[in-house]
Amino acid sequence: AFYPEEPDFLLAEFDKIHVPILTRSDRELDVSNRRKKLAVSHRGVQRQRRCLFQLPKLMASHFLNAWLMCIPSQVSQRFQNSDQQNTYLLRALGALRLLRSKHRIVPDEAGYRCLIIACGRVNSDR
Repeated sequence: AFYPEEPDFLLAEFDKIHVPILTRSDRELDVSNRRKKLAVSHRGVQRQRRCLFQLPKLMASHFLNAWLMCIPSQVSQRFQNSDQQNTYLLRALGALRLLRSKHRIVPDEAGYRCLIIACGRVNSDR
């Protein structure tokens, strides 16, 4: 039988900054599930009409939250300079403002938490 040679020492190199994975808490998942149940209810004609307008907004809100959860990881990568970090953060804040004011698409608490974390990781005071 062939067995590979064992290495002299075991070493794994990691980045100097450990970036944790951001997820939703149990309470935030419950709130999200309640919003989904309201948007896809199948009881009565009036509720179905209302649901036709709520479902696209709910889907857009989930997409916005998924994108906002990626922003802290993007701004904390070590090869980016402060201009690139500012660009990512300002783009996220601009998208949030535009979607809230024009289309009434609001992220949940996890999206706002991710933006606060991203603001803390950027090396700027903007």
